[in-house]
Amino acid sequence: MKLFIHIGLPRTASTFLQKQIFPYLKADNYYYNPTDLIQVMKKFLDPFVAPQNNERKSFEDGKKEIDLILEGYKGATILLSYEGLSMEPWRQNYFNNYLNLKKMFPFAKIIVMLRYQTDWVLSLYRLSFQKKVYQSIETFLSFKNGVFEDYEQIPHSLRKRRLNVNELHFPWLVLKYVESFGNENVKLFFFEDFKKDNQKVVSNILGVIGADPSIQNFPYFEKKINTSISAFACMLYRVLFNFFGLFKDIDALSWTESIKNYPSWKIPFLIIGKSYQYVMRRLINGLLRSVDKIIYWNWDLMPPKMKDQLDSRYKEENMKLLEVVSRDKIPSGYLT
Repeated sequence: MKLFIHIGLPRTASTFLQKQIFPYLKADNYYYNPTDLIQVMKKFLDPFVAPQNNERKSFEDGKKEIDLILEGYKGATILLSYEGLSMEPWRQNYFNNYLNLKKMFPFAKIIVMLRYQTDWVLSLYRLSFQKKVYQSIETFLSFKNGVFEDYEQIPHSLRKRRLNVNELHFPWLVLKYVESFGNENVKLFFFEDFKKDNQKVVSNILGVIGADPSIQNFPYFEKKINTSISAFACMLYRVLFNFFGLFKDIDALSWTESIKNYPSWKIPFLIIGKSYQYVMRRLINGLLRSVDKIIYWNWDLMPPKMKDQLDSRYKEENMKLLEVVSRDKIPSGYLT
């Protein structure tokens, strides 16, 4: 049996691969994200699910379940794809999944796609608007007085609405997977190469899996999917939601979190306010989605001072990638 695990990263064409490539892949005895395997795997490894696992089973129990399921796939090629295995993007919490994956699937090959960090940060910022958070990039990155604040300085209830750039360490994550699985079992791709020639990168990924690119027929290959909203839409979101009083830090909280911050006599007013927000958000979201389809207008949303700091930090850190990949394979702009 051959097992391949695609771990993302998030915002690196994962949704495109999962919806438009992997399900349509033609190969002998091939299984993509088999339900029985995915359910058990997420229960023990998913950063969003595992900490809340109420069944209180041990990791060893999960390993036994996995081994039993894999017995039914002898001789097969299995591809698992879920970017949540690599990280929780908002908190940059990598947990120890590189170790847990090695324990659970010691013979697996790992597929990773990187994206230059500053560009990745901007992509996540744009995604935050789709997550109902309408704030400046300075607030999103906790950038104050020319410094990126440490995570501990951010109120706990708002941490999932901010990005902790001080804990964003992609090269470290790659090296940990290489350390756990071996360099020959970690296949590294770059989102920048995908943007230049997505067919070539997809063919290379298929080559890793052992699928013949020449016999594939992907019916939705050219369809764009999960594209970040434009800078123009981000600006309109902020203007409209602030104008109509639809967003404050407290509004980013869930109903349960909001109620905790309100005395009981104010809860009816909270319900009225939340209902108003819901209706107006639906109207504005529909309007802005339509505008973005007509006028997809982009510019750099990151101030130069902030961008220079991040570039300096990440280009230096990316030099560690040379331990596992040659310089000529790394897209321009990554290294010092």
